[in-house]
Amino acid sequence: MTTLTGKTILITGGTRGLGAVTALALARLGPHKVYITGRPSSSTTADTLISKIRSEAESNPNANNVCTNITFLPTDNASLASVSATAQKLLETEEKIDILICNAGIAAVPLGKSEDGYEIQFATNVLGHALLIRKLLPLLRKSTSSGTRIISLGSYGYRMAKTVDLDRVSGDGLAKDKDDFLGYQRWRRYTESKLANTLYTSQLAKEYPEIISVTVTPGFVESDMVKNFGFVDHWMTKLGAKLARGQRGMVTVEEGAENTVWAATVEEKELVNGGLYDPVGKRVPEGELTAAARDEALAKRLWEWTEAELGRWLQGVGDE
Repeated sequence: MTTLTGKTILITGGTRGLGAVTALALARLGPHKVYITGRPSSSTTADTLISKIRSEAESNPNANNVCTNITFLPTDNASLASVSATAQKLLETEEKIDILICNAGIAAVPLGKSEDGYEIQFATNVLGHALLIRKLLPLLRKSTSSGTRIISLGSYGYRMAKTVDLDRVSGDGLAKDKDDFLGYQRWRRYTESKLANTLYTSQLAKEYPEIISVTVTPGFVESDMVKNFGFVDHWMTKLGAKLARGQRGMVTVEEGAENTVWAATVEEKELVNGGLYDPVGKRVPEGELTAAARDEALAKRLWEWTEAELGRWLQGVGDE
């Protein structure tokens, strides 16, 4: 691990679970500033986390490197208006962003639609982050000389997705979708969103090679979200943890955050741009990726579709 002196970090979904643990771990490494986003209803949780970090810095004489400059940005990651407003605030107040961690996400929720008309898991896990990345490119590109990184949270679930069916994300395709008793459809939507995260990151690395963009898998984490699953979903998650190749079984939130923290702090030469990393710091070789995750045409099509869908939100947004 390296220190993060002088770095400005943004973590989405940073008020609880993996995001909160990541924020705490990185704050201990002395960055200049840490931003965390979360739903507006999470302000109390955010205040508790910020107080915990500041208290650690004040009470431990050996913790004088802990960053206490931490700001909560209320953001609904499923709302393009909310994400756009957060990005605009940062564009108006910050000179650069060194590390962007796209951590916010939901899993296996019932069929739902965002305020913008997209399937709710895809809106939260994919489109919200894509808009944030694209709008913040001017700040991210200002920091490339010091190793800018975009770290996206993936999932072993991507292995279950055969494709990213963009026709079912919105419009008539979404209107025809429905849930089933055993939850196959809600898991299909989730796994496709995580495949989309992996593909989007690989294409992002090609479009903007000066920025290091990677996907990290936390593993099967016993998070509050997983604990609140129904019986069938919880059982499926635990079964997946037992059967997954190279997996450690169910892990704690602290263990699940290790891969993200590693990617944020390891020397740049250790990272392959566009790569997918299993815990901890193990790059998945190209030949071990699923066919869908290696599909360059699908990645390009996803990128172009996303650019078109976000078009009105990106008007006037430049790269510099």
